[in-house]
Amino acid sequence: MQRLRQARAVAAGMALRAACAFGLPAALVAAGCGAAVPVPPPLPASAGRALPEMAVGGASIEALQSRLVALAADRPRLEHQARLVLQHHPELALAHHALALVALERGEHERALASARRALGLDPGLGCALRLVRRLLVAEDRGAEAVATWQRGLFAPELAPRWPDRFAARRQALAAAATTVARRADDPEARHALARAYLACGWIEEAALQAARLDRIDRELERQLRLVRAVRRGLAALGPQHGLEEAQRVLAAAAVHAGRPELAGPPLATSGGEAGTLLTPGAPLVAALLEAGVLLELRETSRGLLARAPSVVALFEVPALTGTAPVLCYVVEGQGLEPARRQALLGRSGPAGAVVLDLDALRPAPRDLACAAALLAGQAPRSAAERALLRLLERLFGPPPVGVPRERLFAELLAVRLDYVALHEVGHAVDLRRLVPRAAHPWRNLERLFAGGLSAAGIGARDEEVAELFALLQGRWPAAALYSLLGAAAHGGPSVHARAARAVLAGLAAAPEEAAPVRAEEIARRVLLLDDPELRARARARLVALGVLEPESRAP
Repeated sequence: MQRLRQARAVAAGMALRAACAFGLPAALVAAGCGAAVPVPPPLPASAGRALPEMAVGGASIEALQSRLVALAADRPRLEHQARLVLQHHPELALAHHALALVALERGEHERALASARRALGLDPGLGCALRLVRRLLVAEDRGAEAVATWQRGLFAPELAPRWPDRFAARRQALAAAATTVARRADDPEARHALARAYLACGWIEEAALQAARLDRIDRELERQLRLVRAVRRGLAALGPQHGLEEAQRVLAAAAVHAGRPELAGPPLATSGGEAGTLLTPGAPLVAALLEAGVLLELRETSRGLLARAPSVVALFEVPALTGTAPVLCYVVEGQGLEPARRQALLGRSGPAGAVVLDLDALRPAPRDLACAAALLAGQAPRSAAERALLRLLERLFGPPPVGVPRERLFAELLAVRLDYVALHEVGHAVDLRRLVPRAAHPWRNLERLFAGGLSAAGIGARDEEVAELFALLQGRWPAAALYSLLGAAAHGGPSVHARAARAVLAGLAAAPEEAAPVRAEEIARRVLLLDDPELRARARARLVALGVLEPESRAP
């Protein structure tokens, strides 16, 4: 029996490896750190024995999604479960994606493509389906269609006009190269250019597919692909128990193995601080990978080593708006995160000012799109959060906001989320720069400890409060912050983010002379009565009280 279980586990692992290359949720890819390498995590406890049947009709959407993820290695049962789910919930995008994976394993590429496209039609933010469509199209030599699909569903150039994007020219070159190949399919130079453009945008698998079609080898492309693969293999061998020094040795060995010994030394540059040790973008290996469309992130944290090499969608330089040095904001293409875990990898910031955001987590959820569409159709808001969302829609589309196509609604809400969450992470970086190194700022760190009530959860809530206030102060649409805060306060339970949301709302709503606590309904009512200038003024006053900003009379 033990051998049978081991054999089943091995077989399931092999299936996961094959499936991960086509973008399964992150629960099935490099568990815990979001690594870009398709490596299966430990199998669920249920692997190797029959899972009990689940009643679909009364189950929550979250439970059904988790069930589909748990069955991913068991294709026959995955198909059976997905079809049962779709009988009750034909709108569940993840179930259509599951059928796409089943069809792909059978070699039915057109059926896989159709199912994945149905998933995208229901949830434009489902990154695993988007990447599956993209890779299937590239595999069929339909590069122009793949690029167009990706641009519509994942990233549009107008998302963040306030920040210069280093990768904008690469995306433009990719679109141009794909169009050229569509017109001149027999032009070998055009096909070489398309392979290089795939790689420059971080499309590693697509670049390899295109390179395999070339009659002659593009040596620079081959060198870059070899380097990326070697680094990813090295990172896959590392775990949280390893240290930064061992990680650097592994990366140096990967560079040598890839024929790039000049990237193995000098030692990788790092910067230390309270948030851990973060690899700086100036190291030679980092620069070489960035040229190949890959960001190398390497950190030592209290939970162990974090090592990953995600593909980059956009690289924004965000000036910290309080007079500090520029902050790098990396928006990366994630691994198709399981919906229940999207927030877990949302943002990472370090003392060097590097902020990593996962675009899969930023895209509007189907329920947000559905709620916004209902409000645009004239439905009255049913909660304080929906009233904030209606206010945001009126700011975006004008009152009354009607006749907005779904694609435009999706793009606008994505742009708002990107702006808001990026500034939230910049707020963390701005706050952190005041606190590290800790030995140089003992009083500031004591203030932080007391503001958090001397508890880890309280300190975390205080830090999140700072980031939320910063995003509210500097964001283009304060109503977006209110929508997020009111939703988290009402439904976030005892989480750190929910505690922070309640603290921010209470501070915005309370008059200075009030000492007694105010009911949540009254807090929401007061906050929604404030106009944008007053919301920003109160957010700034609270940041001054927390010591994060100087009073305006002393501001530079």
